[in-house]
Parts: sequence; C-alpha cells; structure tokens
Amino acid sequence: MDLDNNMPLVPDEDLGEDKKLIKPGRGKKVGKHKRKSKYAVAGAILLCLALVGVIAVVVSSIWLTGNILDNTGQQEKLERYLQPVVMFNPVPFDNVEDADPLVILQSAIWYTIINEPEEKQTFDDYGMRVLRVSDVDVSGAELFGSSLKLQHQSFGDFDISYIYEEEEQVYKIPVTAMMASYKAQVITMERTDDGYEVIVGYVPTSNDWMVDLQGNTYEAQPDKYMKYILKREKNQYYIASIQNPSADELPEGSAAMATTEAPEEAK
Repeated sequence: MDLDNNMPLVPDEDLGEDKKLIKPGRGKKVGKHKRKSKYAVAGAILLCLALVGVIAVVVSSIWLTGNILDNTGQQEKLERYLQPVVMFNPVPFDNVEDADPLVILQSAIWYTIINEPEEKQTFDDYGMRVLRVSDVDVSGAELFGSSLKLQHQSFGDFDISYIYEEEEQVYKIPVTAMMASYKAQVITMERTDDGYEVIVGYVPTSNDWMVDLQGNTYEAQPDKYMKYILKREKNQYYIASIQNPSADELPEGSAAMATTEAPEEAK
C-alpha cells in the first residue's frame, strides 16, 4: 500500500542568506545608528527564516508520525486496505510464513474482489464470481509482500466454497454467501524506521449500530484490538506481522478487551 505519496508533507524551507553589499552614497555620511538599524533588520529576517525552518521540521514530523489519522480519506484508504485481512480475524504471526496459509489465501482473494473495477468483474453461468489466479497473486503481494507464495487450492465450509480451477487458472466464489465478522477501524498509527505500527480496532459487523435502553443509537465500538506491522518495500508498504498490542498501546479504558490468542500448536 502507498502511504507516503498521499501524505502532504511540508517541504523544507530554503534558509540561504541573501547577502547584499551596502554602500553609502557619494558625499553623504552614513551614521552608525543607520548601519545598526539595517543590521538589526537583517538579523530579524534571518531569525524569522530560522523559525520557519524549525516549524517546517516539526510539522513534517507530525505528518510522518500519524497525521494520516487526521485525514478521513487517508484513514478510510488504510481501513479498506486492511479489511480483507481483518474480516477473517487471523491469529497473530511474527512472519507471513508462519501465518495460516488459508487465511492468507482468503485475504488475497477478497482483496481482489474488493478492489477489482466493476467493468472487469466476470461471472460464470451459475452466478459465481470468477477471479484470475494471476490477479490473486498480485493481491497477495500487495498485502503481504513480494516474497509471498500463495498455496492455491480449493477450500471452504458450509457457508462458502472457494473452487480452484487449476486448468483454467481461476477461482470461482459465490460472493453473496460471504459475511465479514469484523470491519477494520484504524485507532493509532506510529512511524518506525522501516514502516508503521498500526493499532486496528475490530468492530463487529453484526451490530454496527447499537441501541441503549432509552432507545438512543450509537456506533458500535471495537471488541478487540490488534497491532499490524507494516514494512516498506520499494515505494509500497505490506503487512509483515500481526501482534497482540501491549496494554499501554490500547485506547484508554479498553485494556481489558480481548485480543486474539494463537493456538498452542502455533505458538
């Protein structure tokens, strides 16, 4: 995902000095107080320029460490990027190679479904959504890095079946049968040396809006949080790992909320 190109960073200011040689006019005597006045003005200008430079650096730092959260469009873009992963509620993993390969494959498939332009969408005679395997591979790389090797296969359960047609090199999915358990909500985002650490709230989709005893409606809140580690690869970012956040990384008042525990055999 491209996070940098859409962030309007404040450019560094040019702090170069504009030096001018001041010569007194012929036949006129320039007083010392006039020279001092001119020097004072020049010094004030240089001081202002220096202050502008400091402000530019501070503002740039603010943008780099999370101003994306003050930009609704940027936040929504990141949430859309993470949604195909969050919807499957994966257990934490330190490396993509350690993650459940079916969850990784499902996420890549749904990233393709969500982002494929409507004019390119194709269906078979039974109304099944048809996806090219090559497009799913590209989606997997955008989500989890170019080194990812998807394990293509047919799989499913009582709710939905993913049919892999090896000869045709396509997937066929009954899209209307799928219901996401969670939707992504970006809580905080902090820049690191080689990427970002993003705290993501998992908002249950079964109750997007809640009603209290007085009949007042309010938006549902996350019932769990996870930390997504995004790493930089060329000019894009990918999900390198998913971790349980520490208590001090959670929003105030949410420390007791559940996080995902990996099965014993996966730890």
